[in-house]
Amino acid sequence: MKFVPRYILVVLLGGMSAPAIAETPAAPHVFFGTVPDPGNLADPARVKDLLASGQIGLYGHTNGIFTLARIGKSNAVAQLWEQKFQEVAEFGMGAGAARSSMTVVNPGNTDQRLAYGTELRDDRGRAWTVTPSPLWTTFGGMKDNCEQWTQKDQSYLIPARSLMSCNISIEAAHDGPVVLAPHARLTFDHSVSGLEIRDVLGVVSGPGAKPPHTGSNGTDTPEIVNFWTRPEAFRNLFPNRGHAVGQADVNTHGFYAAPDVESWKSFVDTGRKSGVMNFAPITQTSYAAFLGTTSPFNTIDIGHDKYLREAALYGGGISYDMPASWIRMQSVPESYLQWYVNTTHWAHAHGLRVSWINSPVNPADGRQLQYSTDTRWLIQHLRDADALPDQWVVENYRSDCGATGVGNDTTREPVVTQCGNHTVTIPYSESLNAIALMLAQEKAYAPFTSSLQYEGLLRP
Repeated sequence: MKFVPRYILVVLLGGMSAPAIAETPAAPHVFFGTVPDPGNLADPARVKDLLASGQIGLYGHTNGIFTLARIGKSNAVAQLWEQKFQEVAEFGMGAGAARSSMTVVNPGNTDQRLAYGTELRDDRGRAWTVTPSPLWTTFGGMKDNCEQWTQKDQSYLIPARSLMSCNISIEAAHDGPVVLAPHARLTFDHSVSGLEIRDVLGVVSGPGAKPPHTGSNGTDTPEIVNFWTRPEAFRNLFPNRGHAVGQADVNTHGFYAAPDVESWKSFVDTGRKSGVMNFAPITQTSYAAFLGTTSPFNTIDIGHDKYLREAALYGGGISYDMPASWIRMQSVPESYLQWYVNTTHWAHAHGLRVSWINSPVNPADGRQLQYSTDTRWLIQHLRDADALPDQWVVENYRSDCGATGVGNDTTREPVVTQCGNHTVTIPYSESLNAIALMLAQEKAYAPFTSSLQYEGLLRP
């Protein structure tokens, strides 16, 4: 049975319509967290203005919270940031079904299209389906060779009489662990003829065992890989150390087929038993964004979008891991941004929580840091399009060389980090603190209009 938020349930039982909320306490719309130096969150001088604003909550990225527990500062951070509102956390979830890839050639005289969803069987009779290439391979605009994206058609085009083999992504038709031997024999169903499967990448153990595992991206920290299969791990890392979590943004491996959604539902159901009420799948990008589509989100079936809609509706939200600076690096940023505008319109029409993760680029990557300028550019575009999110997350989940850490609200001195043999110096105006305060002071967010957006924030 689909979860019904308790606020909506009260309204429904009362015989009324509309899940909207007439009035809520001044819950925060900006959340602050860090992975490179989470211990600084326990320093009252460094976060003085953040706390004094009364508008900024704590964002508990799992890797940062784990570090706090390891260095013995978790309770100190929780006590300093104690508010009447619960924090938002970031979790990770393993893939919903085993994934693999195969190479295909077309010895015939005519180009052939291989549609997403085409079925295959392995030598044990188990069903597999052709899927889009995973989004993490397309994050920079790349895709598997032979994959075709247009607003009307998305498939693999296998050229005729070509010596080039096409790399095709496949996924098990059911979630759960699957063992597929390297070079296993796969055969297409009757709808495909003339294509030859030359090689198959084996899957030693499929990732989708239920309940889904979690950690950042499911694998980073052994201590927390089995969040939901070991509920005590979640309790020990968060509630038992003073961190009350009511909402979560969740890194997933994407939604490419029905088993991914079913695994997500299992993840959400189990999480709600631990008191986390609202779950937003994090999406970094979309095939439609690369195409610059202007179509409404509910009409887009490119790649994973149709499954993403189902996951967002079940969890109660959607989250974008899309830093302003990264958008501005695109060849036509306004066109690329349109997908997020359309998706936000759809989400708000359904009363969903929209969370936007806005992190800085790393100056060590060679690009000039323009965190504040890029963020203001993004805010203005979203205001003009009536597509501001309900929540902003200001964090740095990168902990590599030169990563921007927590600023100092008291001294306003530059944020200094060591990067090999040289020092990276970042002015306070470009710090995480300054950006979070700017978003809160300018009220650069949409008001909560639905109980789903507010669900889980208020402490019991």
